[in-house]
Amino acid sequence: YVQFYKFNRLGLAGYRDLEQNMMTNAKVIRDGMKRMTKDGKPRFVMLDNGDDRCLPVVTAMLNPDLNLGYDDIRLQYVIAESHWYVSAYAMSFTNPETENKEPLFRDAPEGQTMFRIVVKSNLTAKLALHLLDTLEHACQFLDEHENFTTQKLKKRLDATANGQVHHKPC
Repeated sequence: YVQFYKFNRLGLAGYRDLEQNMMTNAKVIRDGMKRMTKDGKPRFVMLDNGDDRCLPVVTAMLNPDLNLGYDDIRLQYVIAESHWYVSAYAMSFTNPETENKEPLFRDAPEGQTMFRIVVKSNLTAKLALHLLDTLEHACQFLDEHENFTTQKLKKRLDATANGQVHHKPC
């Protein structure tokens, strides 16, 4: 219904421009993530279909070949400290018959995680670049603090929400 409303309100040309803007910003984010490396290897494995005939959603996971001491979910928590919401997911499920945790896909390990960035119509090019900068700094932070547990991070986020920690403005 939302797309239909926007189409009616903006007309074909306006709706096309809106969608093109979202796809362009998704490409900026995707290309920026593809350029990020660690130890000469890509930092991310892109999981989405790329820039053509897809949704304005960037889907990726940390490169398993890097053997990082953190996962996409911990990355999500660090990004959230900069007031960005990036959805991270475990790629496993609990089998209802056996009650065992199993991988969601046959070619992925049980503990594999991934994340997605949904590019909305109000995301500007400047904000897309800010998100990339935030993502880069979050990875650097986690590289330096691999033992920074999710529990410690949750406490830090709670302190931030309660006004006990102050951030520099963007």
